[in-house]
Amino acid sequence: MLMCPRRKGIKFLLLGAVLWVTLGSDAQQFHALHGSPYSGVASMYNNPASPIGSSLHWNFTPLSFQVISSTNTLKLDSFQLFNNSRTVLDFPNTHQKRFFNQQLDINLFSGFMQMDERSAIGGGLRLRSYSHAISSPFQTSNDSTLTFNRFLQLNYQTPDFSVAGVSNSWLEGTINYSYIATDNEYHRLSLGGSLHLSANIGGAYTRNSRLSVLGQYDAARDDTSFVLTGGTVEYNYSQNFDEWNPNFDVSTNITQFLGKAPISLGLSAGLEYFIFKPSAQYFADETKIYNWKLGVSLMDLGNSQFKTGRYTGRFFNNSKTPITDSLVEQSIPDPFRAPALRDSLLSLFDTLVALPSQFNVSRPTRLVVNVDKNLGNDFYINAQLNINFFSTAQATKLRSRELSFFTLTPRWETQHFGFYLPVQINVQKQFWVGAAAKLGPLVIGTHNLGFLLKKDPYLNGGFYALVSFSPFQTKDKIPKRSRINCY
Repeated sequence: MLMCPRRKGIKFLLLGAVLWVTLGSDAQQFHALHGSPYSGVASMYNNPASPIGSSLHWNFTPLSFQVISSTNTLKLDSFQLFNNSRTVLDFPNTHQKRFFNQQLDINLFSGFMQMDERSAIGGGLRLRSYSHAISSPFQTSNDSTLTFNRFLQLNYQTPDFSVAGVSNSWLEGTINYSYIATDNEYHRLSLGGSLHLSANIGGAYTRNSRLSVLGQYDAARDDTSFVLTGGTVEYNYSQNFDEWNPNFDVSTNITQFLGKAPISLGLSAGLEYFIFKPSAQYFADETKIYNWKLGVSLMDLGNSQFKTGRYTGRFFNNSKTPITDSLVEQSIPDPFRAPALRDSLLSLFDTLVALPSQFNVSRPTRLVVNVDKNLGNDFYINAQLNINFFSTAQATKLRSRELSFFTLTPRWETQHFGFYLPVQINVQKQFWVGAAAKLGPLVIGTHNLGFLLKKDPYLNGGFYALVSFSPFQTKDKIPKRSRINCY
């Protein structure tokens, strides 16, 4: 059982990061399957041109999921893989800048089928969510009795505090078309595109800038109290959260919640280029064998649009009325009760500025370059580079981005079995070694074996699983009259 100690002092952090963690994976980044001719429809979410290049006539995936996180702030003390009864979610006792990234991808269903020898169509429905947060340097403690006053004493030399976070969640339907543009015995070029129709089901952000405090020593009590001397607190969330009514049943709430979700469009496009082995002429009863495969794709063009929630705003103080640490600790409620949070902030700050009626959060737009090398005897090696168009390091911009940067994956794979060893460097410059296996229709894997093997790991890594069904015989095994008539 995972335990989390109560920390009164963290109320101040929650004031700065009230929307730090909401629903928040790496856009279907099943690293083990990158470049695989047997990955089926999963490859559509990495390169829209991939389905027609698959070794399968058709493929159906009823369910897949992935969750991934990257942080230098949250860790599991006394963690054991098969016995977590003493595991505690904790903060490291360090002074540093903080970051936290969490991503979630749940594929509800997806599939593709070959229409003819040169084209394929596909589609799917999935839930995607990205959350990112950053902060200025400050000191934390693993003391479970930490109070707000004690937290400020630990940060007595810290000039000010700044925290920013953004969360972006949407339900996405995808329609995909891919086709072969050119094809001969030496090479093949395929192109593809995907149209995404999305219901933007949840968005939120917080910007808390230069919150500064002044310490005042009380000789009579031999204690130090603190007064807030400057800074602003700003938070926003999507309006459909206001539709959730505890007096209604779950079905009614979900209907109203989704009914208020704005709709938006997105695009993805890509190409794949195959170079075939010179000795492979593909006459009757022979199989297609590529030597190299190069993929280039532009993924997730678009953004999520949200209407501003009712209980939101930008708060700051114009008067000289002191805001003490004890008053802050008494006033800040559960941050997920929006009306109470706004009322509490109004009791602390004398100025409220209304926010614009809507806000946009960018999708994780990126350029993906993938190279796959066939080593023979069912061994391959794959390299993938993700180049994000946007950074989440700027608090003034509302952005989503992928965690993956560069991944190198050696694999042994047939249609029904496979073993994979993805090695990656992510955008936070963290080095992870993962592992995955394919057993028939099931693929399971982890992004970071270190998370499972360490005693006190940070929440770095993640897991993924996929259930996929396809024909027993690949189209590459069907006898061909000539290479030119393969499709």
